Amino acid sequence: MFRLLRRLLSGSEDQEAEPLPPDLEEEREPTLKIVVSRVTDASELDELIEELYDGNVLILDLGPLMRRGEHERAVRELKRTAIGLGGFIGVIRDTVVLVTSDNVEIEKRG
Repeated sequence: MFRLLRRLLSGSEDQEAEPLPPDLEEEREPTLKIVVSRVTDASELDELIEELYDGNVLILDLGPLMRRGEHERAVRELKRTAIGLGGFIGVIRDTVVLVTSDNVEIEKRG
């Protein structure tokens, strides 16, 4: 799943982005970054939480933490941060979670 997400998010190296005209470049809104990461150690959470404070979206595989018994603590910390920022945390699949801050609207369907 992460390979697919990385491929979709990174695009092809063959594609070159065309530069924006100077007048449009100034009006451009800051872009939202989606951080896809496999968390292998609880110490990585601090850096990832900083991404939330910057307004970015996290898609995290917490599987390695589950095997070491640190999964629940990590989820609690991520949940506390997301709620504190007015954001969202949800499970995508088993050990994969989506975490956002308040600048992302989540629409649940089905």
